[in-house]
Amino acid sequence: MEKLNFPVFKEPPPGPPILSMDQYLRFVEECRWLFNQKAYEKQKQEHSVNVPFRLK
Repeated sequence: MEKLNFPVFKEPPPGPPILSMDQYLRFVEECRWLFNQKAYEKQKQEHSVNVPFRLK
């Protein structure tokens, strides 16, 4: 088994940024443009299980 060398943090990480409602709305609108609905639907269709499952 290989030993992993993770970094040791001396201080806690900073918290998440506090956004105003205008900044949050801008963030959500930007993410909406990055989201590709067609690619999501295609991936969902390809990775979904469409075979019945029964325990006997």
